[in-house]
Amino acid sequence: MVSFAPTISDARVAVGLVKISATSVWFEGDINGTGVVQSVQYMINGSGTCPLCLQRSQIAKVTGNPLTGQGAPDWGTEVNDLTTTTIFTYYDSNGNAITTLPADINSNGAVLASVKTIHIALVVQNNAVIDLQTQQPIQTTFEGEVSLNNCSMAATGVPPMSCQ
Repeated sequence: MVSFAPTISDARVAVGLVKISATSVWFEGDINGTGVVQSVQYMINGSGTCPLCLQRSQIAKVTGNPLTGQGAPDWGTEVNDLTTTTIFTYYDSNGNAITTLPADINSNGAVLASVKTIHIALVVQNNAVIDLQTQQPIQTTFEGEVSLNNCSMAATGVPPMSCQ
């Protein structure tokens, strides 16, 4: 019988979190139920006309390092006109904020393995849309959280803290 030890570089293996920062989250998983592992990124990735835009990329994972060997992202869906650059906050299984950011699978896998909750907070304001009564730009706030069963492959030899 041939034994197979999956590695983080195998295109068939989703490693979970790949990279986190205050402005981005990058992870792998079978996003659409097809059996194909996807590399997904959300990040503030603005350009000259929209310096604070939250964009999303989803590409099929290829064999290679999850952080450096996946090719160019395919940026698409976006939220324009953010008013702040800190949108992601990460918490461990004890509810403590994770402050060692950015962290990625190549340099600090133990930090990734400790993530239990991701909080997102967006404030959007388009200065061209004015409230008729106050004469001020309209702001919209969005907040949400996701709790992970984080059995991360990020920290070899370190038990996933939030998977227990």
